Amino acid sequence: MATPIAYTTKSGEKRYKINVYAGLDDKGKQVTIKKQGFKTAREARLWAAREIAEIEENGLLDSNPDKRTIQQVFDMWFKQYQTTVEPVSWHRVDRLFQNHILPFLGSKITGELKKEDVQELIFYLRDKQPVTYKKNYHYFNKMLKESGYPVREDYFFPAPKKYTNKKLMYPKEEINKILECLKKNPDKRVYAFIRLIVYTGLRKAEAAALEKSKVNAKESYIVINQSFTRDEHNNKIMGNGKSESAHRTIPIDKETLDTILALDYPGPYVFGEFDFNNSPRRWMLKACDELGIKPSTIHGLRHTHCSLLFEASATPKEVQSRLGHANPDITLSVYTHVTEKGAKSASDKFTRYMSEE
Repeated sequence: MATPIAYTTKSGEKRYKINVYAGLDDKGKQVTIKKQGFKTAREARLWAAREIAEIEENGLLDSNPDKRTIQQVFDMWFKQYQTTVEPVSWHRVDRLFQNHILPFLGSKITGELKKEDVQELIFYLRDKQPVTYKKNYHYFNKMLKESGYPVREDYFFPAPKKYTNKKLMYPKEEINKILECLKKNPDKRVYAFIRLIVYTGLRKAEAAALEKSKVNAKESYIVINQSFTRDEHNNKIMGNGKSESAHRTIPIDKETLDTILALDYPGPYVFGEFDFNNSPRRWMLKACDELGIKPSTIHGLRHTHCSLLFEASATPKEVQSRLGHANPDITLSVYTHVTEKGAKSASDKFTRYMSEE
C-alpha cells in the first residue's frame, strides 16, 4: 500500500501527498499516479485504495487525476459509496447524479472546474429541487472531497433558496384534533399507526416494520432495530435502519400501547401488510380536510413529536436518543425553532407586563 507523505504548503498548512504505482504503459514505461492536497493521511490512503481498485478492475487510468472528467470521478467514487449505505439510499443518489449532476457537469475536466461552473450547478439544483437542493449539492461536494479533490469553503458560493410554504409540523392543538378525528375511523389501524408516530417520533417505515415480538407490554416499551426500505429495483425489502443510532428502545404511554395491542393482523407485523407509503398520507389529508387544517407530510409528524418534546422541556440529548438521529444537528435544527418560539413568547409576556398599570 502506498504511504502518505506529509508536507507544508506555502501558507504554512500541513498537507499530505501520495503516489500510486499504476503499472506499465504500452511502451513498457512505469506509470505513477500522483495526488496531493489531502488534509489527513487517512484521506490520502482512501484515495489510493480507490485508485488501486479501479486499476485492478478496469486497467490503467489517466496518470493525472486532474485530467479526468467528473463522470470518471463519479464512476470510481460511487462503487465505494454503494458499500456504505442501504440500496434505497445509493439508488436515490445515483438518480440524482444521472438525472441532474452528470448531464450538467459530467464531461467537465476536474482540473478545469471553476467556481462559476459549480455556482451554475447550485442554481440549477435550486431551480429543480428548491427544498432539497442544498442536501443534493452536498453529494457532489462529498464526491469531490472523498475522491481527493480540494474543496474550499470560500470556493463554493451559497445560492439563495426559493421560498416554500411547506408546513413542517403541527402545533399541539391541531394534532390532538387530528387524532380525535382519526379515532372515529372504523379501521383501527388508522388511529393506531398515526398515534404511534405522533407519540414516539418513529419514521413511517420503522412503524410499518414493527414486529409484535418487539412490543414489551409488561414494561411498556418497543424495540426499533429494523425498517422497510427499497432496493435498486424499487422492491420493498427489510433493512437495518438508517444508522446505528436508529436502533433504540422507546418507552410508550399506556393508551398508545393499548391501541397497538388491540390490533390483531396475521403475520409478524403489528400493523400487518398495507401500503405504508401512501395510505397514512391519505388518512391525514382526509382528517385535515374535515377539520380545515393545513396538512403536513407524514414525516412532519416526526418533526411534531420532536418539537413537542422540546416544548415539554426534554433536553436535546434526550430527543436525539428517542428519535434515533445520527447527527445532532438534525435535532438542534428543531430545537432552534422551538426556542425561538419560546423567546417570542417571553418577549410578549414582558411587553404585556410593562404595559400594565
